[in-house]
Amino acid sequence: MQNKERHSLQKQLYILVFLQTIAILTAVTWSVTHIVPHFYHHGSLRSVEEDNSVTQRKSVVNASECDNHSTVHQVIHNGGIRLADISVTILATFNDGFVDFLRNWLESLQRLHFRFNVTLIAEDGSAFRKFFKAQSRYKRFMAIDLYYTNSKFVKNSFPGVNTQQYRSIVCKRPRYILDLLSTGHDVLFVDIDAVWVQNPLEVISSEFHNFDMWVAMGYDGTTPCPCFMYMKANNATITMVTEWLNRVQRNKCYTNLHAENEMIALGKVMQVREDLRLLKVKKLPKTQFPTGESFFLKPEWRRDHRQDVYVVHGNRLGRHDSKKSWFRKVGLWFLRF
Repeated sequence: MQNKERHSLQKQLYILVFLQTIAILTAVTWSVTHIVPHFYHHGSLRSVEEDNSVTQRKSVVNASECDNHSTVHQVIHNGGIRLADISVTILATFNDGFVDFLRNWLESLQRLHFRFNVTLIAEDGSAFRKFFKAQSRYKRFMAIDLYYTNSKFVKNSFPGVNTQQYRSIVCKRPRYILDLLSTGHDVLFVDIDAVWVQNPLEVISSEFHNFDMWVAMGYDGTTPCPCFMYMKANNATITMVTEWLNRVQRNKCYTNLHAENEMIALGKVMQVREDLRLLKVKKLPKTQFPTGESFFLKPEWRRDHRQDVYVVHGNRLGRHDSKKSWFRKVGLWFLRF
């Protein structure tokens, strides 16, 4: 009788230990699948030639409703939507040398008091580690998904324009964009050597139903600049970005310095689609989305148009330290370092 009782107690003890083990494993599994991937997606993105896809969770931009009903009615009547109804993933890439510019850009977003959803792709391990430590500062004000790509060519922290290192970064843009568009999310691709002084989604929402794509223009006023591109997740933009990616890959943009760069490739593909009336593009005015040359190097232009500007881009200002110096001079550097 005692043996039966002893065996019964042992059996109950084994069951209790088993259930506790299951509970611990369940808790660990939940933390690994819900917490770790949200911050760390090691190797989930690779270089263009490896043709690896990005997976991205549903992203929705949240904002307070507009109180001015007459304004809302006017916007909708003109082909727009309320700012609160825009659903978009803001996509940006960065490397080790530009983590400070990334943080300065995010500081400018926080000052707009609008909850953005941001997907960031670190192009090297050092960049990932640096921002991983700093990202908690921004997560109260925006949703951030951080990824790390296994780049083969990114070695120089401050690659010059038209170097192999620089091209290895920028020529992967169409792959990243296409991956997110294909999941059904509108994508706003941006450069991080920039400051948002007004919310650029206001410009897009005001005529949202009239276009498939919005893009800033380069210094010549005719070449599209991938530094700021909003693309709806529809057949028109997905086809265009697919053709852009194919052209970049065909010409080996990321390794061949004599091939057309990704900006020229974008302009040619986009123009063909526009001419065939298969893509409706809004070319954003340079008074609202100026080049760095106009805003920083022309004081009279800055004085006359500063109140109209939405995004200040630090292009055509030289390399990292020169850009940073100009941002400081005009009061658009928000960091202490």
